Amino acid sequence: MQIIVTGYGNFASGLLSSAKYIAGDLPHIQVVDFAAPMDAKALAHRYNILLKHDPQTVFFCDIVGGTPFKQAVLTKGFPDTDIAVMAGGNISGLLAIVWRHDINGYLNSASLAKALVSASQAGLGIDE
Repeated sequence: MQIIVTGYGNFASGLLSSAKYIAGDLPHIQVVDFAAPMDAKALAHRYNILLKHDPQTVFFCDIVGGTPFKQAVLTKGFPDTDIAVMAGGNISGLLAIVWRHDINGYLNSASLAKALVSASQAGLGIDE
């Protein structure tokens, strides 16, 4: 199983850079930045290449409804894949899951996506 972090600009590579600084090598995490001059077709092509590597995938997108999210949702209809798409996650949620668990231990991509969302919500807070 893999997690593909994707989003506008350098969201994905920036998130992975920070995560690697904190946690070291994260071999099950791939990144796809949606940056100029890339268009939706080129983004979909990059997703397809990564899905051939591992068809059991969670897309970790920056925002619901954006082009990276929409293109990820379109991959859910591909044959012989197990794909889930989530958005709005953060670095604390991503690290909580990859530190505590072997992501291949999840039953399917939907269960991993739900765990990422829960962990991201748990990582929110304010200093009072």
